Amino acid sequence: AALETTFAAAYEAVVLAGAAELPLLVARLTTGPARALGLAAGSLRAGAPADLALLAPKATWTPSAKTLFSRAANNPLAGRKLTGGVVATFVGGRQVHGA
Repeated sequence: AALETTFAAAYEAVVLAGAAELPLLVARLTTGPARALGLAAGSLRAGAPADLALLAPKATWTPSAKTLFSRAANNPLAGRKLTGGVVATFVGGRQVHGA
């Protein structure tokens, strides 16, 4: 469940709090980890895998056992209204989550 709430939690703590702009947060969640792991991923350059998440920074939602895909019952953010969400996820150009 941590990955399901990562963007919203980081968006609130970093961007909405004024500590950094959204492009820096996105880089820290995408290209930064890919580079640290030596992966050719995390970017939208020509020829790269079309793995991406479509974000809705102003969307609000409340995670719960019913809304999260994780089977884990413990999430410290469950029941807390969050700002920022993932609308859809694509892997290799194919939509795997969202509307």
